[in-house]
Amino acid sequence: MNNKKILFFIERDFHIAMLKPLMLHIYSNNIGDMKIYAPFNKNINMLVRNCLPFFIEATTDPWAWKPNITFMADFSYQYVENLGKIVNIGHGTICKGWFFSKNKISQRENCADLICVPGQIHKERLEAQVFKPILVTGMPKLDNCFNQSLDKEEILAKFHLDPKQKTVLLAPTFNEEFSILPYLQQTNLSKIFPDYINLIVKLHGVSDEAYKKIFMGLKTENRNVYISDSYDIDELLFVSDLLISDVSSVVYEFLSLNKPILLFDSPKQKTYINYDESDLEWEFRDVGYRFDSVEKLPSLIFKALTSTHNLSYCEIGKKFIGVTDGTSSAQIVQAALYLLDGKKENEIAIIKDKENILKSITEMVAKIKTKYIVYLDSTLECSPQMINLLYNHIKQNDKAGIVVPLIYDNEVHLQQMRFRVNLAQEYDFYQTGIQLGYAFTGQSQEIDYILPHCFIIHKKLLMNKYFTDLNNQKLSILELLTYTAQNNYKVLLAYDCLVKRNDKTDDNLEKEPQEQTFLYDEALQKEIDNVSSLSEDELKQKIYENPYNEGTILKLIQFYFHNQQWEQLDIYADMLAHNPRAAYYGIKSLENQGFLEQAYNKLTQTDLNSIRDNELLVNFLVLKAKLLMKLEIMDDVLNILNQAIIQHPSNTESLLTRGIYYFSQGQAVDAITDFNAVLSINPLNTKALQGIALSLQIDNKPAESSLYFLKILANDEENLEAISGLLKNAWITRDFIDAEKALDNYLSFHPANLDVLFTLAGICYETGKFAKARELLDRIMIFEPDFPGARELLEKIKR
Repeated sequence: MNNKKILFFIERDFHIAMLKPLMLHIYSNNIGDMKIYAPFNKNINMLVRNCLPFFIEATTDPWAWKPNITFMADFSYQYVENLGKIVNIGHGTICKGWFFSKNKISQRENCADLICVPGQIHKERLEAQVFKPILVTGMPKLDNCFNQSLDKEEILAKFHLDPKQKTVLLAPTFNEEFSILPYLQQTNLSKIFPDYINLIVKLHGVSDEAYKKIFMGLKTENRNVYISDSYDIDELLFVSDLLISDVSSVVYEFLSLNKPILLFDSPKQKTYINYDESDLEWEFRDVGYRFDSVEKLPSLIFKALTSTHNLSYCEIGKKFIGVTDGTSSAQIVQAALYLLDGKKENEIAIIKDKENILKSITEMVAKIKTKYIVYLDSTLECSPQMINLLYNHIKQNDKAGIVVPLIYDNEVHLQQMRFRVNLAQEYDFYQTGIQLGYAFTGQSQEIDYILPHCFIIHKKLLMNKYFTDLNNQKLSILELLTYTAQNNYKVLLAYDCLVKRNDKTDDNLEKEPQEQTFLYDEALQKEIDNVSSLSEDELKQKIYENPYNEGTILKLIQFYFHNQQWEQLDIYADMLAHNPRAAYYGIKSLENQGFLEQAYNKLTQTDLNSIRDNELLVNFLVLKAKLLMKLEIMDDVLNILNQAIIQHPSNTESLLTRGIYYFSQGQAVDAITDFNAVLSINPLNTKALQGIALSLQIDNKPAESSLYFLKILANDEENLEAISGLLKNAWITRDFIDAEKALDNYLSFHPANLDVLFTLAGICYETGKFAKARELLDRIMIFEPDFPGARELLEKIKR
């Protein structure tokens, strides 16, 4: 049927090469009308016209055109919302931490109606997280490599390369952590690539332009060099006898042609932000000759071109490219058309009649075997993709009973959302909502799911007689919950989904949202409260099962605070924006990350007068004073600290902070008084001991000061600040005995600390212990022959 409307979403230029074979197939077989949607490229018409024998119009408003099918080659589903059936054909064969993953990041693929993958291995990877159809189709851009439509000699002639010579394709990735390019840039390329080969250079579309220039220089020296600017790669793969690459999809595309490969192992590859040794590119890394130095290339090129190809590599190639008969494009188009004509899934039943919910459910159950029920309030707009996201979530979580997603009450919620996702300002509200949905379901690896805005209610609670209606108004919702819980149905409740509660366009939404109240049975509540000894995963599971238990969330926040996991702490602290204790940890997190102004601004937004916990109030006051001191705003610091000490006279943190304030103002006597008050409570408090030592040092009492530094070192022999203070006093008093002992003790723990070795050598020289000084200097120069000052001091000793 040629009345089909088929849209091609081209997010990035190199997607043209992926989608072009589909366009050619549809055009050749008169399957339907086509248009292109490329919102980020104004020159798309010219780019497509240059690579097709026919014209396809580009549209800026595909929604008005109403396509039946949209093909795409990446995971940015937010741009194709409501544009017919969505078919994602992808654009690669490896993961790089973003694709074909068994982790939750792959859940986003449920936003497509059909996912086409290159090989069986990719399908197996996605099946753990994706419930939508996954079809092994090979890669359309490789069809010409398999359908006997290409002529090797013609192509080489077009590239001005010698058909009598072997041809090597250099196709590296753009990632600096993986790429061979930085290492080739540092060498003489004419020595790396011998004259007896043709060299084809195909750089990634986003590679630095500087790399292209170095190969242009090589081309001027060697006529057998061709530099490809095209995104099409089929001809390059077809004519090449050997591939040189690093960590690129092209490795496994070339492997499907049963040709040899050289793979560069960069010393930086494990520093890649998403490096995961379980990803495809590392699990199946041994598919050719591996090397870690470009100097090995000439001999490896010769070896690879003259040796027999390893047949075991061919078997791996079949796993990565599952269709090698030139029919990938045809199979994808046929499968897409089947989405329009084939049978619809009945696994999800959607109910929109809120007045007759029970009747609707009964009728559905009688007619079809529905596994999951979705209720949508018919008065609300809801992103169709959100159903996919919710369905995926509940399907993989047997404990889930109901999902209430993304309720946007107020500015606080909006800011919490913005904290996690860079929201595009040009989207309307509902597009923004679905953008959040993608981010919370794995597009951002930092977030597992919509935990702060998606409340999971366990079926045990649904069955509890104390369970109340979600907003004490829509009794039909309660009827639905009760019915489905009793009859063992899994339910997706898309209730107020993506709704801005203060939206005046709907009379039902004008009222301020009521406080949500959930009453739990005592046994379950006691079980949830008992979390003090739980691990991080156990605490997160508790929150997952009951996100209303603030005690559990606070325990997790404390866990992150003690382990200095600031980003995770911030996420959960935002969940309890109204809770002063959570706010305190959130402010401390900002302080520890160095965001002092943001921390102080957040603190000023907290109503300290409303805090009834005296200890927490004191902590807030001390924190406020510390922030002001770090910001060098000293005017009100003393008043704040005095207020804290009045509230809690024996709070050591208040006394310590005031002592530090006095010390910073040169009031040594007052500082020592506060530090001694701390020591009366805790005689081993390191900060107080150090404060007194430094105060005495400033007051020109080095001998007394050293006694306090020695008290610190008696309990902590590795305290460098105390050792430094002791050294400073030793140079004043010329008594180096304690300082030398302290340095010796420190080196017993850290024998290769060159700075400490050199300091001790200097003391030994000063006290006439030349043999020991020389031995220390010899140790330094073993590690670092040019260590500053070491050789000069050694020369002084020899004199």
